[in-house]
Amino acid sequence: GEPIEIASGDPLTGEEIRVELEPGGQGRWRPQETVVVSGTAGRGESCDCCCPVLNFFASAESAERWLSVHPEVRGTMISMEDAIVAGRTVFGDLLKEE
Repeated sequence: GEPIEIASGDPLTGEEIRVELEPGGQGRWRPQETVVVSGTAGRGESCDCCCPVLNFFASAESAERWLSVHPEVRGTMISMEDAIVAGRTVFGDLLKEE
């Protein structure tokens, strides 16, 4: 039920990325062109094969370039809007008070 702020960096360019999310799901991010790569590299538990390749990128071009130099990653680029929905779906109940 609290707002959050995420500070990250584009793994390819190092450009700073800031994401702010409200409890209701509304979000703001800089740069405006930020996208997320979601995928997997290998088999096993998600913390070992999915989390390491789940990254913010400052632009679609950067994400596409990163995917092209990492053929071991089976992934796709998604919009910030879709990433917010996916994150709330997967992790939304983890921090709820019982």
